[in-house]
Amino acid sequence: MKSKHPLLLATLSFTMAAMLTAFALVRQAIGEGWWKVIPISGLASALVAAFFWKRLVLAKPSPTTFRRLWVGGLVGLVSHPVTWYFLLLGFYLTGARDSFGHRTLNPLVAIPASLTYSFWSLALYGWAAIPFGMAVGLALGIFSRPCKDKSRPG
Repeated sequence: MKSKHPLLLATLSFTMAAMLTAFALVRQAIGEGWWKVIPISGLASALVAAFFWKRLVLAKPSPTTFRRLWVGGLVGLVSHPVTWYFLLLGFYLTGARDSFGHRTLNPLVAIPASLTYSFWSLALYGWAAIPFGMAVGLALGIFSRPCKDKSRPG
């Protein structure tokens, strides 16, 4: 079954996978306010998926299932620091304070901080985003191949 809108299908698929993964992890989180990660991870995943899927999968004349698989893993990996950056940016824009009463990180300092947070987060729980991204890429590869109609000869 070939989609008429493959970029939209891929973007929505990665968005839902990111939000479901975040929901499963947020349920186990200690502290308050972690629910914000669910929509933010969906937004980050949508942007990253649209960027990479368009350039690395749809730009090729005949992308393989393996290419879709590894691009899915890449989306899962790169979405992680983008999610952290959007989360830190949201805290800054809303004027949130940290536990010591200080303002949260400004947008420039949030860039290296998001990479640091993402490294440790990926090591502990976020690693699940990579195989889930690969599974989405694999599913998109399998279901985007044209069906062979056995009722017609040739």
